[in-house]
Formats: sequence, structure tokens, C-alpha cells
Amino acid sequence: MADPEYTTSASHDEKGESNVNDAFDFEYRDLTPTDKAEGCETYIEALEWALHNPKIRNIALAGTYGSGKSSIIETFIKYRKDQEKTKSFWKRLLAWISCKCSNKKNDFMLKLSMATFLSGITLEHAQENKGDDISEDKTSTSIGGEKIRIPIDEVERGILKQLFYKVHPRKLPQSRYRRLFKMNFWCSVAKTCGGLLFLWMIISVFNPLIGTYIVEDIDLAWHRSIGIDWGYSELVDIVCGVVLLLAVSAIAVYIYRKFLSRVSIKEIKLLSDVAASCDNENLDSIFNKNLDEIIYFFEETRYRCVIFEDLDRFDDPKVFIHLRELNNLLNASYIIKDGPIVFIYAVRDDIFEAVDRTKFFDFVIPVVPVITATNSGEILNEILKGIKNSKAKSDISEEFLLDISPYISDMRMLQNICNEFAMYKKTLKALTLSDKKMLAIIVFKNLCPREFSEVQNEGGLIKAAFDYKTKFIDNYLAYIRKTKGNFIESLKCFKYEMLGTLMGGMYCFQGFENNDSGSTSVSAKEFMEHDYDLKKLTGMKDIKIKYYEESSGENSAPVTSEILCNFVEQWKILKRDEKISIQKVPGRHVEVKDEKAILLGSSLAEIIEAYSEKSIFDGAILRNKVLIFFLRRGYIDETYKNYINYFKEGSITADDMNFVLAVKERSPQDFTYHLEKMEQIIKRLPTYDFRERAIYNFDLLEYLLGQDDTDEKLSEFVRQLSDEENDSWEFINEFVDETAYKDKFIGLLTQSWKGMWLYISRKPLTYDRQILYLKAMLNGDERYFIEEQNIDGCLANYFVQHEDILSKLDDGNELNIEAVIVDLKIKFISLEIEGVSSHILDTVFDKNCYAINEEMCRTIVEYKDSELVEQFDRKPYTTLLALKYDPMIKYIQDNLSNFVQEIILKHDVVCDSPTDVVDMIERLVDNRELQYQVLCKEEFQLTDIEDCVGDKIRDESEKWESVWKALLNNNKVAVTWKNIVTYWEVYGLNEVLQKYISDHAQTLSAQNVLSVPDDFIKAFIVQDFEIEAKKQLLPILPMKEFNIDIRDVNEKTLTLLINIHYFKFDVEMYRQVYSVSEELAIAFVLKNESDYMNVESDITMSEPLFEKLMSSDFSIENKKRLFSKYAVENMTETIALSMTVLGLPVTEDVFSVAWQCVNNSKRDELLLDNCKVLNETDFEKYFNEMREPYQSLSDRTRLHVVKIKRTAKNESLAKRLEEIGYITSYRHSEKETLDLRVKKVK
Repeated sequence: MADPEYTTSASHDEKGESNVNDAFDFEYRDLTPTDKAEGCETYIEALEWALHNPKIRNIALAGTYGSGKSSIIETFIKYRKDQEKTKSFWKRLLAWISCKCSNKKNDFMLKLSMATFLSGITLEHAQENKGDDISEDKTSTSIGGEKIRIPIDEVERGILKQLFYKVHPRKLPQSRYRRLFKMNFWCSVAKTCGGLLFLWMIISVFNPLIGTYIVEDIDLAWHRSIGIDWGYSELVDIVCGVVLLLAVSAIAVYIYRKFLSRVSIKEIKLLSDVAASCDNENLDSIFNKNLDEIIYFFEETRYRCVIFEDLDRFDDPKVFIHLRELNNLLNASYIIKDGPIVFIYAVRDDIFEAVDRTKFFDFVIPVVPVITATNSGEILNEILKGIKNSKAKSDISEEFLLDISPYISDMRMLQNICNEFAMYKKTLKALTLSDKKMLAIIVFKNLCPREFSEVQNEGGLIKAAFDYKTKFIDNYLAYIRKTKGNFIESLKCFKYEMLGTLMGGMYCFQGFENNDSGSTSVSAKEFMEHDYDLKKLTGMKDIKIKYYEESSGENSAPVTSEILCNFVEQWKILKRDEKISIQKVPGRHVEVKDEKAILLGSSLAEIIEAYSEKSIFDGAILRNKVLIFFLRRGYIDETYKNYINYFKEGSITADDMNFVLAVKERSPQDFTYHLEKMEQIIKRLPTYDFRERAIYNFDLLEYLLGQDDTDEKLSEFVRQLSDEENDSWEFINEFVDETAYKDKFIGLLTQSWKGMWLYISRKPLTYDRQILYLKAMLNGDERYFIEEQNIDGCLANYFVQHEDILSKLDDGNELNIEAVIVDLKIKFISLEIEGVSSHILDTVFDKNCYAINEEMCRTIVEYKDSELVEQFDRKPYTTLLALKYDPMIKYIQDNLSNFVQEIILKHDVVCDSPTDVVDMIERLVDNRELQYQVLCKEEFQLTDIEDCVGDKIRDESEKWESVWKALLNNNKVAVTWKNIVTYWEVYGLNEVLQKYISDHAQTLSAQNVLSVPDDFIKAFIVQDFEIEAKKQLLPILPMKEFNIDIRDVNEKTLTLLINIHYFKFDVEMYRQVYSVSEELAIAFVLKNESDYMNVESDITMSEPLFEKLMSSDFSIENKKRLFSKYAVENMTETIALSMTVLGLPVTEDVFSVAWQCVNNSKRDELLLDNCKVLNETDFEKYFNEMREPYQSLSDRTRLHVVKIKRTAKNESLAKRLEEIGYITSYRHSEKETLDLRVKKVK
């Protein structure tokens, strides 16, 4: 629903207002209610219903202030008038005649308005009156003003005045209220004449001749005055009488209007202290005293509906009680006719509490407020966007309007804000001001008018707030300095204690040094600085403390890492406590070089955000929540004066002042924005304003650079340009092409911006553009600033990455170029030398400012001696030594590892001379991996292994072991027993030598071994070697005396020794071999038959040995000899089953032992093979222990036939059994069996 009190389009007559706005080319808005409020149909319908209900006499139109009650009333009144106009002509004529006849005005509704308002007082006054009870509600627009108190009699008297002054005095002729009104002069004269004539007539009744006397006197006077005697004439007398009457009447009217009308008779004193007085003052109730007048008023008029507005602002319910009583009296009067009299009260909802509210009023119409603090932002935005006048157009964001809208809850105020904003914007047009800040000032002006008026008088809370800013900064920095000072003293005491402990007493401390260098790495002054980082000491190796003692002079003492680490840990705790203490200060502390300038350069809003308003303000400022809000948001800032005052050009132009404002408001202008009065601009901008990006202006910087001295403001300007923001760089890059002071400008930037070159190198600039900046940097006077630009090696890397950079800088300052190359320790990886100054090249090469790589070494060789370039590919190291360029040779040898990695190892084929290779190997003593890689890469071979560090190898064998190993592994040594023995003498027969010997066994087997000592051979035999190598070499490596403990020889080697008869067989040697392995001992016996047979009685026979002997290649005689001697004690199943095959002599005893060694399943075979040595008794015994069918043969208690399979062995058995009479006979059956008839034995 639209706002019923105000609309954003028009207030009264839309067409009329539109015409006004068009006429003035502007859109102002009045603050009065509208009679065309939208969405009032419901309210009008309710009012109509109530007015037609005779029971309803008191109606409440209830709603909050500004909810639209007045507009509803105005719209309703207009609605009633419009309704009258819609009546038919005859009804309207009849009503007019009735009014004329009754002398009453044809009006039905009468509106009366009484109100009181807040007095405009300051917050201090409000605090005194109200104490600390000030609203914290953000939506409140009151800051503590008190209402103007009006007595109830004055209110009632005011109501009566409005009531009676509403009609003309003629309409109330009997009223005692004496009012002034305009009187017609001639009408008054006529009435006076009438009165005089009436008086004449009365007098004439009592004295008829008085008229004659008066006429004669007039005639005589006329004759005397003009000297003419007209004679007696009645006409003349009548004329004279009329003239006299008119004159007297006119004079009387004049005297009355001029004097008597102003006279009021208070009292008339009579004789004897009797007085007649007229007292217009009355101490009784105004309504009660004038009740007859009021009844008379309604009797004589047609007003039957009285509307009361704003009576609730008095906060006094008595007036409502009196009005209700008056309403009851009026409606009870028999004099007043034509319907009941209805009072309509436009009041707020809380005028009465709960039940009293519905008891007092007969009908309550609630008004729903449309504009409130929650939606005023949208309405304000709609109004501002609807402005068509270009001069009043604004660019205020909706976000800002919604932010401030909670403070605006009244449409009148909102309309007034828009009007004032439009006027201010149009008036303050000389400067380019922020619409947002201007509107903020206007809102504050409407919310806090007293404070705003004080601001215009150079006082008030706003000015005080910015004074508090400076005061806060001073106090804050004082606290920080005090806190830092305390910790500085604490750290000093800690360092003194530390030094006393490290020096062993309180001596004169000189600094810390490294043992290796002997130079002072950390001076006393540097160490005692507050910001020195003690952790740097822990990064130093072999550190010493230097001090001076009077008795002994300069001394030094080692500092152990343990003690140093303990002190560093204590120092860390102190630094942490310092940081925590500073952080306890309200807000956020930023450690900068000039803290005060940084804080002064910050806006008050930024400081409030960082430190909170409670730590900055107090008193009245802190209590003014509106002001705090606008300050915290930055809507009211340091430029507020420009929004409340005119600007007049004089020492500075409007454009210049706009620039100053833009800087202060941090609103950057175009870099090319033209400025004129440079000195005045600089004067108006304090130093901290030069730290804002809004200061960027070509004209201003050019002027500053043109001054002889570099002042602080220029330094701050340049420092601000060093912030690495995009707009800063854009300014720099454009200004370089415009300025006449390019070198000075870049020089200042270089000093201020340590990361300048790092930033430039990362920007997508062309190579030539980067060179332009680099040239300007190198043309400066201070070279050490250039060194500071080498962050993370960015500047050095830039030189390295561009091989043509020296030729690009050919017209630059050679001394600075050389110094930078040396100081930054630049290492060129490639370099174009054509067109480059020989001085620069000599500096680069002499100072070793190049990386050791293929390209640079080749470039130097070509620069120094082009004839050696051809052999550089195959013999790089030999070539460099042949160049005899000492700086390069020393540089290469000091960094030989790099040379090897970058050049030697990257060549496909390298064949430096063996001597030079050995030289490289000896210099790479601390890098075994590279030594090995060099040995592998270089194509060479040493005749004698001792040619490589032979003079050092025995004293430093461990250091050079990897070298000799590599020589053998890579076959870089000639294959000779001398080299092998030499290596063995130093490192023994290790895996490397073993492999080397194994790999070259065939070659070695053909060489003379006279130089090989027995100790080497012994080691060779005992060592775990590849057996194939031993097979090749042991036959040619006999020992002069075999004194090896067999137990030290592995089985494979021992087997080989046995097989090649490397040592003689005897009992002792057998026993040694047996102690190692019985199997080898048996093999040892088998390899030495004759020697064994000679000593066999001294060697214990065992079953395995016996079994091997019986199956060996021994002669049959020796076998029979040994079988006959050892068979019974050492019989085995194997021997038992092969006795017959081997042709060994088997006896009954031997068979009996063999029978016990054989498994049951194999006894059949044993018996069949040896049946010829058994008799009848033996057969019966053994058959009984055999399986079927042989077991049946053991049954001799009866005569029976046993069938067995027919085989050759079974047939031999049958013949033997028949031969000894064990069976009677046997025969062949048809089923391939033998039928043996067993003989019965009694």
C-alpha cells in the first residue's frame, strides 16, 4: 500500500506541482500533508461508517508519528467536499438557500491542530537533565531534547481560538469573544451618521428648537468663513447639516480606529473606594467557562465533526478527558440540533493503556505506517532516482541509502533531506564533491541540527571528534614507545648477561667471528642493535667471541652450539613477550618506520575500525550514536568543511582544490589532470597525504622532481609509488615517457623500492622497455641501492638470462655496470661479446663472473686463443690448462666439480691426458661420486696403478680407496700381477679385486707368477672367489709351502684343491678335511688310492666311507681286501644288495649281517642273489622271515607244493633247494610258475 501521508510523486496538486518544478527546473517537495494520499479507501470507508453511526461520538485515528494520519484526514475532507459536488443541482441549491436563510456556513468538518515539539538542546544539556538514560536505539532520531511544556489552559484556549476564528464574527454576533476584523471606512461613517441622526431625533423630541439654533450657527459660521451671505435657505441648511454630520462621523470613526480601539478599560474608580472593573482573565477551566460560547458556536454553525491533531504530543491526557466531557455536554444540549457532534482524534497508539484506550474511544481506526526506519531507504532511493534535473542528479548507491535509512523514520524529515540535498548540491557546485558524503552531512544536519550549527561556527562535536583523533594518536604512540623502551632495556640487559657468560667476565666485547675466516662476522654495534636477530649466530660454523682484556689484550673464546642455542631460546621468549605486550594495546599495531605519519594519514574511520570508538572518544561524542555511526562508516570525514562552506577561487583554482579534495577523499583523478598552483597545492596537502594513491599526478610529480632538494613530500610520493599496486605501476610506466627527469625519478624509486626490479622483471614488458629502466637505474650515483634490488637474485638472474645484455647497455655507465656485475656476483651462462667493451669483458672474465659451462668456457677460449678451440671438445681440461689463463685455471680448479658436471660428463668422448685426468681425480678428493664419474668418462689407462696417488695411497688408503676401485672396475689399469699385488697390498683381496681377477683370469693365467707371494695365494685360496677363476689360476699359483688351515677353505675350493692334488694325502690332512666335511674326506681318499691303502689302518672306517670305497674305482683286490676286513662292521643295505654284482666274497656271517641291513621288501632279492652260501637250516630260518610265497617254504611239517613265479633267480633257488634236499623236486607248470614240493621233516 502506498504511503497515505506522502507520495514521492506529488503533495497537493500534481499538475500544479509539476508546473512549479518545470518552471524552476528543479524538484522540491513541500512538507505538508497531501489530500490525495493513495490507498486510503479503507480508512475513508471506516470514517464514513463511524460518522453515520449515531452511537459513535469519539473516534481515534491511531498510528505512530509520521504514519500518515494527517494525509488521511486531508484526503477524507477533500473526499467529503467532492461528495457534496456530486449531488444534484436542486439539492445543492436547496442547501445554499438553507444556509443563507439560517446565516450558517455549509461546512460539516472542522480541523483543529495543537502541538508541542522538542527543544533543540545540546547533548551536554540533555545529559544534565536526563542523566545517563539516553536511548541506544539506532532508529531514534532524538538525542535528548525536552518537549516545550504548555499548560492545559493554554491548550484549551488555543482550541477555542481555532474554533471561533474558523468563522466570521458576523456569524457569531452574540459571541463574547471580541475579535478584530477589517471594517469598511465609509460603511463605518454611514453607520455613525445614522447614529447621530438618531441622537438628533431624540434630542429634538425634548427641545424642538435646537435644530434651528444649530442651523443658524452653521449659517453664520459659513458666512464669516467665506464672506458670502447666501441668505436664509432651507436647502443650504440641509446641505450644511449633511456636511457637518458626515464630517463629525468621519472624525469620530478615525479617532476610534486610531486610538479608542486600542484602549481596554480594566477598572473605573468611583467615589468612596467604589470601583467598576472588567476582568478578562479567568482562572477556571477554559472549556467550562466558555461552555455557552461553544454551544452557541455549534448552534450557529453546521460543524458536526471536529478533528483534533497532535494533541497527543503534549503527553497530557487531561485535555482528552476535557474534550470527551465537552463532547458529551454538546451532544446532550437541547439547543444543538442537526445530528450528533463527533470528535475525531489523530493520536498515537499508546496515548492510553490497554482497556482505557477502548473505553475512552467509541471507535478506533488503526493506521498502518508505510514509511519506517526499515523501508525509508527504498523510498529515499526512489526519490533520488526520480530527480530529472541534471544539477540535482546523484550517483549515490542504494547500499549507502539502506545503511543510513534506519535513522530516518519520518517522511517530513526524508522530504526535507531531499530538498536540502538538492539545494546544497546546486549551491556547492564549484567543487567536485562526493554525493554520498554531502547527503550524509544533510542527514546529520536534520538529525542533529544543534550540532550542525555549532560545526558552522568552528565548534561542535564533529570538530571535537577530529581533534580526538590527533590526541588519540599521540597517546597511543606514546604508549607504544614506552612499551618498546621497556623491552629494549630488557633486551640490552639480557645481551650484557649473555656476553659476560660467553667471555667469562665483563670485558670489552668486539664481535663474533668464524674460526675459518678469522674476520669479524658480526660487529659489536650490529649485535647490540635492538632488531638484530640472534638466530643468525646459530647459522655460523665454529663461532668465536672476540673481546679485549686490559691485562692480556685481544682475546677470543669458542662458543659452543649448546650454550648459544640456550641463549637464543631465551631471546625468542623475550621477543615473543614484547610482541604480545604491544598487541595488548587496543586495536592493531602495524610496525612501520614512521608510525605517527601512517596513523595521521589514516582516516578517522580506519582508526575507529582498527581501535574501536571507545578507545578514541568519550563523553558527548560517544553518546551521540548518530555521529559515531557516520564517523565509523567514513560518511563524515576530514573533508566535512568543504560540504558546508562556499569555495572562492584565489590563491588556488577550483580544479586545484578539486584535486586536493580528491586526495583527501582518496578518490584518484586522471594522471594527466592539469594543475596550476603547485606551491599552494603542496601547502594544502600534509606529508601523510602523499602516501595516498590519489596523489598520483604528472604535473605535481614533475614539479617536485624539478626542485633542487628532495623534500619529504617527494620522498613520500615516491614511497607510495613503491607499493606494487597496478595503478602505481601504470603511473610509473606512463610518467617515465613524459618526465624530463627520468634518471632522477628512477633513481629515487630505486632507493625507495627495494623490490622494484623484481616487480619489473615479472611484468609483461618488452625487453627494450626493461632495458630502459635498467639503464636509468645504473646511471644513478648510489650503487648500493642497486644491490638492494637483487631480491632473490632477480637482477643477477636478469643479466644471466639475456646473453646480449652487455651489448644492450653499451652506452651506459661502464664503471657502474662493472661494479654491479662484480657486486652482485653475476654468473653469465652465455654471453655475446661482440661489440662489448674489452674493459667490461676483462672484468667479467678476470673476476670469474660466469658460470662454468660448455658455452662460457668455449667463449673464453675463443676470446683468449682461438687456435685451441678445436681440441676443446675432446680434451676440455687439457685445453684449459694449455690456455695458461691463470684466473680461469684457478677458477676452474676451485670449482672443478662444476667443470666436471657441466663439461666433462656432458661430452660424448673425453680423452684428456692421463696425467690431467689424475690431476682432476686428486682435486676431487672430497667428491667420490665425481671421481668415479670422471674415471668412467675419460678414455685412458694407467700402466702402473701407482701412477694415481701412489705416493698417498698407503698413508690415506681410506680416502683414495674409491679411486683405485674405480680404476679396476673400469679397466683403467693394465692387467698385470704387479698391479694386482699392489692393490692387494693396500686394500686386500676385496670384492673389487676379486671381480677384476675373475674378469681377467684368462689373461692372468698366461702371465709370469714369480712376483706373486704365498700370502696372496693363500688369500686367493681362502677368499670366496668365483670357482672358475680359481680353476684357471690355482694350477699356476703353487705355494712354496702349503700352510693353510683346511677349515678356512670353503668346500668348493677344497674340492678343487683335492681334485687338482694341490696338497699331499696323509692321515693328518685327511683328518683336517674330515673335520670340514666327511664327504670331502671320502673324496680325498678316493682321489689318493695308493696313499690311502698305505695308511688305511690308521684311518677309521665308516659306513659312508666303506660304501664309497666299495663303489669307487679302487682295484678289485683292494676292494676285496677292504670288504673282507670291514664288511661285518660297516655293512649297509646298498652294499648288501650289490655284493654279488661287485664280486665281493660273501660268507654266512656277512650274509647274516647283510640280512639285518636289508628292508623286508628287499630280502627276497638278497636271498635269491646269495642262495648258494646258505644250507638247509639257514633256508628254513630265512624263509620264515620272508613274505609269501617264500614264507610257505618254511613249513616242513608236511609234504606240500609251493608255487612261485618262474624266474631265473627262482629257478636257481629251486636247484639249490633240491641240491641240499630241502625239497623233493620241482617242476614247471603251464601258468609260468614253479611248483616246489617241500619235503616233510620228522
